[in-house]
Amino acid sequence: MTRKGLFHGIKYLNGAVQDPNGQVSACWSLIGSDAINLKNYLLQQNVSNPNRILAELTAQSRSQVSSDLWIMFKKLLSVCMSDGSYGLVAASKILFAVFPEIALPIDNVQWKHLFKTVDYGDITTLMAVEIISWENQTGKQLDSCDSSGDFTLVSVYNVMAMKARPYIV
Repeated sequence: MTRKGLFHGIKYLNGAVQDPNGQVSACWSLIGSDAINLKNYLLQQNVSNPNRILAELTAQSRSQVSSDLWIMFKKLLSVCMSDGSYGLVAASKILFAVFPEIALPIDNVQWKHLFKTVDYGDITTLMAVEIISWENQTGKQLDSCDSSGDFTLVSVYNVMAMKARPYIV
């Protein structure tokens, strides 16, 4: 995310974040309280494995999580937009950085050709439905593909979504 664009130049150096243009601060000022509230909500849920929280939440809780992510996503767009970008990729990656257990980082090809929507809440809901459906059909947990157990269910799904995206020349 820091190769070019609004977040270029952000570094972690000598134990501190170097943010020359104040982008991290701008993002946090927009979604910080929402992010803390959602993290606290997730911590209150009765799930056995936090890496699988998206699949283990009740339908009502998943709906709430999707709605909260959509609200934060829309807030982030104002900071992530630029002359050459609508900010969709950056906003999704920021949410993934804060919520790797429930938020999906989405690249431009996925936005345009795989998901075909800009509603981040709908994508989060679709991801959960697809994961649960796949697990019900196969009888296996999707994250069991990762033998180390170090990855979240969303990160395993992301690998599959990256493979599913069309090849664009």
